[in-house]
Amino acid sequence: MKKLFFVLFAITILFSCEERGKIEVIPNYDMEYIEVPDYLKFTQNLISSDTKEKMNKDVTEIFSNIGKDTENKPTLYLFELFINENGTLDKVEAPVLKDNTPNKELINKMSDWKFGKYVTDGQAQKYRIGLSIMSITYSNGKNHVFVIGNDGDIIDESVYFVAVEQMPAPIGGISAIQKNVRYPEIAKRAGIEGRVFVKAYIDSTGTVAKTELLRGIGGGCDEEAMSAVKKVKFKPGLQRGKPVNVQVTVPILFKLDNTPEKEKKIKGRTEIKYNGYTDINHNGLAKLEGKIISANDGSPIVAANLIIVGTKFGCSANHLGEFFVTSIPPGEYKIIFSHPNYKKQNLGKVKLIADRSLNVEIRIKKGS
Repeated sequence: MKKLFFVLFAITILFSCEERGKIEVIPNYDMEYIEVPDYLKFTQNLISSDTKEKMNKDVTEIFSNIGKDTENKPTLYLFELFINENGTLDKVEAPVLKDNTPNKELINKMSDWKFGKYVTDGQAQKYRIGLSIMSITYSNGKNHVFVIGNDGDIIDESVYFVAVEQMPAPIGGISAIQKNVRYPEIAKRAGIEGRVFVKAYIDSTGTVAKTELLRGIGGGCDEEAMSAVKKVKFKPGLQRGKPVNVQVTVPILFKLDNTPEKEKKIKGRTEIKYNGYTDINHNGLAKLEGKIISANDGSPIVAANLIIVGTKFGCSANHLGEFFVTSIPPGEYKIIFSHPNYKKQNLGKVKLIADRSLNVEIRIKKGS
């Protein structure tokens, strides 16, 4: 009996030692499934845009509630996808989670993901692609899930990089955008000018997906600037040689043509010399000033009258032929000249700008 007891005891010890010494062997498929170089992954389009869209949708739906207890600390989940010669997903290496439900749900959806064939030397190969899922909850309580490929590329098409290796550029340069700009009439009349800064979201095809106003000047210029940016195609931004979504800031210049004509002839006799604008502090209003003289001998034409058509403003020249009109709303106005010894004349239009004074010299020949 004692002998039998010792035999049973020895067998128990033997099996216990064998159990303690057992090591689980996990299959390694890295030799069977080739790791695809990034540049080949891009050129062979192994992950189509439709697949990217579905991947992002499925992952976001399942993982959006995971990691919410780690505010501002991203939680990273690593997957390895093993794809056969036909572009069908064979195997998935998944992270170990306390609750395996997210893995099960995602793997079920993965069966609908479509991949391209990886061909080398004319032969389709089995290959593998790394997939990372990063979930982060921001301080405002919003949660976002990023789907990242094995090359570090964010698959989420809604994500726009701030900086990449090669930033987007408008085809034809910034002048191509400026050509699309139409100066709003209301801004012209108000003398509004300056730079409008537009944030443009350029997708991986070089198309402007949307725009946002960063800094504007009003008067309809802000809307016009965003519209002009949307009309232009960009060279897409590149990260590791691949086109990606990028956000850029585009400055659009609105500048009035403040360089007056040197001289203007009216009806071959009357001449107007534009001496330029000077800055004044006039609460957004404009000023017109200058001299009215005889083109025959340069003497001042005293008591000559000027009427600014469309306003209640007008003036008469003093003994030196000088005149000025203040507090005029900015805009373009027709000017009428009259004098007892001269014919009444339309002197044409002048452009008046907010907080600026336009100086002119009007020369009229006797008999005009």
